[in-house]
Amino acid sequence: MMQFAVVILLSIASHTVSASSGVPVLLWGSDGSTGRLPIPLAGHSLQSDAFKRDYLDSVMPCKGCDGHNVLVFLREKLSMDDVTKFGDVYSQDGHGGSFNNIKSYMEKDDSLSLSSVSNVLEGLDYLKGQFGQNIHLLNSLSEVEAVPFNKESRLIVVHLAEDHSLPMEKRLAANDAFIGSVVKSLEARKVPYTALLTAKSPSTHQKDANTLAGASSRHLLADVGASSAVAINITDCFLMYYTSMNLSMSEVNSTTKGVGAPIPITGEPATDGSICSQSGAAITLKYTVTGQKFSTLTIKMSAKPSPYQDWAIENMTLSIGAEEVPMSTLELGGPITFSYACGLATIKSTRAVKDENMFLTIVAFQVQAFSLDGGKFGYPNDCTPFFTIGILSGLIITLLLITILSFGIMMVASITTMDRFDDPKGKQLNINVQETK
Repeated sequence: MMQFAVVILLSIASHTVSASSGVPVLLWGSDGSTGRLPIPLAGHSLQSDAFKRDYLDSVMPCKGCDGHNVLVFLREKLSMDDVTKFGDVYSQDGHGGSFNNIKSYMEKDDSLSLSSVSNVLEGLDYLKGQFGQNIHLLNSLSEVEAVPFNKESRLIVVHLAEDHSLPMEKRLAANDAFIGSVVKSLEARKVPYTALLTAKSPSTHQKDANTLAGASSRHLLADVGASSAVAINITDCFLMYYTSMNLSMSEVNSTTKGVGAPIPITGEPATDGSICSQSGAAITLKYTVTGQKFSTLTIKMSAKPSPYQDWAIENMTLSIGAEEVPMSTLELGGPITFSYACGLATIKSTRAVKDENMFLTIVAFQVQAFSLDGGKFGYPNDCTPFFTIGILSGLIITLLLITILSFGIMMVASITTMDRFDDPKGKQLNINVQETK
């Protein structure tokens, strides 16, 4: 059966634009209650009120119903990325990977997958308020088996333990095995139930910084874990992140010297004097430099939102000692809720200083001003162009091949046959040939 894979793949489409603070909720049940739940809209992240109204109310103990039990499996952290990465959802004949038991239950019974639900713990408290005294907070299989299931409805909250010394895949597999043993125990006792698998908070996935150090990429760069990374937050109004920064210089119109040795700019900058509000920002970043002719380097930036629902860094200057150099900021900006991201950003000075151009190179660079969601970066507006040199080369080669093919077809189509032939029943053709000496 493909139900588990289809449910999860539909949730992936929703998860691509879901809120980053939401957690997934997987529901299935032996009593058919999940079959009456509404199908979530693709790209829709459920808020707590909608989750309680449209889903939790449907699994509440109804009046006159006996033994309507709700079983909640609660992890510390879980995201839809965990399910898609370790759940083998793309394989038609897969066994569910680290979600083997959950897949079998979701395929056997009515099931539903919500890719992103905000404030799940608020929904859990709402459930607890509806079950009164029949609430059991458990941690082991023996505790579940000791619950006296009868005609009364019960809420069973099982906290899933994790061994953090194991990789995520094995931790999920261990939780899946535990869920399987609990459900088998309930089925052996013929206990009807509705089960939910969710978590207290979403898990974060670290990307390999090496893949971003040498080239641009379309990723949220602030997810990269690096020991030397610098994150700057000005009153939850201006965010800036990078893993390394270098300053280099080159002589103007030089054909031999080229770009000089880069000067690493390390450490956390001082942000004294920086201000940011929704109407504008003036940021000052002061770095201490060692082993160079200058001891300090100051970067000043100003940004403003525009009436066209976007923002941009309008001015940037680089101060080395008493010398202030304007820098190009042509591309630094984006839509009002987006961040600007670049795997390898190079910002050039707009005028030479002492016959030298300056280049500020920033690796895994991400910046955003205004309209921040809880102090977090918005969706990245990547510096990688959609029309690259590779695409242009491919188009030129394709056009050349099409031209050659068209010319060949035209040449073949222009071939003609003789318009006169010998007729064996008619008069023989005579062609006069004048012999020349």
